[in-house]
Amino acid sequence: MMNNILIYLFQSAMCLGILYLVYYFLLRKDTMFSLNRIYLLTIALFSVFIPLLNIPLGGSSITGGYVVSLEEIRVSWGTESGMIQKLDFFTVLLSIYLLGVAVLLIRMFISIIRIILLVRNNEMIETNGARIIVSDQNISIFSFLNLVFVSRQLYQRSELQPILIHEQTHIKQLHTLDLFIAEFLTIVQWFNPAAWILRRSIHENHEFLADKEVLESGYNIRSYQIKIIEELFDVQHIPVTHSFNKSITSKRLIMMKKTKSPGWAKYKVLLALPLAAILFLIFACSQNDTELLSGEDPEKTEESIVYLKPDVMAEFPGGNMEMRKYIATNLKYPVEAAENGVQGKFYIQFVVNEKGKVEQFINEKGEGDLPPPPPPKDLNKTSDGDPPPPPPEPETVEANGVVVVAFKPPEDQKTKYDPRHVELLEEEALRVILSMPDFSPAMKDGKPVKTMFTLPINFILQ
Repeated sequence: MMNNILIYLFQSAMCLGILYLVYYFLLRKDTMFSLNRIYLLTIALFSVFIPLLNIPLGGSSITGGYVVSLEEIRVSWGTESGMIQKLDFFTVLLSIYLLGVAVLLIRMFISIIRIILLVRNNEMIETNGARIIVSDQNISIFSFLNLVFVSRQLYQRSELQPILIHEQTHIKQLHTLDLFIAEFLTIVQWFNPAAWILRRSIHENHEFLADKEVLESGYNIRSYQIKIIEELFDVQHIPVTHSFNKSITSKRLIMMKKTKSPGWAKYKVLLALPLAAILFLIFACSQNDTELLSGEDPEKTEESIVYLKPDVMAEFPGGNMEMRKYIATNLKYPVEAAENGVQGKFYIQFVVNEKGKVEQFINEKGEGDLPPPPPPKDLNKTSDGDPPPPPPEPETVEANGVVVVAFKPPEDQKTKYDPRHVELLEEEALRVILSMPDFSPAMKDGKPVKTMFTLPINFILQ
């Protein structure tokens, strides 16, 4: 589950970053502000929703396939508890991510509360169809939803009309909605520089649109620019609003005098379509997520099918971290294996069935038989002799059961292990896996289904 969240965030950030480059290099200097607004909002929504889609390209019966790979668990001989748990890297990453989200959500709510207090504690005046909140605080003039906020000092000055037209344009064109979309995107992708740059670009483009409306209403460019500069100093700025901003002003002044872009320039946006199509194919389209394990007959019944990509993955009570704690607490290093210096890593696959139970291993030899461990790699061979055998091919399992996929001795191991001692480690690992309590089953199309996990267990001698 945690892995899936992090993968989604990575894919979403990639979509946004790649598509924003089209705007940055091809569109941002053009005067097609309405088209730019549509493009910026489109790529924001595209990056959020496309990685969530999963469109099958057709079914297939394949060898191997995707399974849930869990973090390695280490079993150490010679410590008080007999266990060393590897830090769950994905849990740490997700915790840091959620902390960042919480901080930015609090920041946004504080901004909204400040606006609500301004509305409740100050006078509202309606002028020329505009609802104006006149504040005794020294705030910058800004708009939010259908309200314009202005300090009393500024309101009592003359020549306020062009500034009001500017803010009313934000209201009429629903620019606050764009800002909320951009704000939520930066909260979800606070780690992604492209999200912050996109939010700034959306804000800049809103200012260009509002300035264009003021100038088209008949105001002199030079007089309007002087008015903007006058309003920039000694004021407070509230996030999630349209207020005068010093860092954006120079770009606004340039855009006001810029020659209108030629009509053909709007077709540059079409260059984003191939990129969007590629991203769609990469992140939204996939092979049919009902995959058969190797060696399975496609004609077998539904009972033999393991869903490797269900809608909801099976989960141990309390999550993967609790499962790791359970296994680490119950695993014991076999004394005989430890005394004979046997150590190494097992890769164990296990199936969780429709009832959430870890199934017993079944093979052609009969129920309960365990597959013998593959022969360890012989590192005593010299270059003059026969080359060492290749790593053993991973063993597969029928749709029901638990199986040791592979055993990997330490790389510096010079002698062969006694297979009986290796089997002791294997049996202990399988014992604990089979003793686990019931999972919440995986779900596919609203129905419980089987699914598979792969768990590395590393036996280490200190």
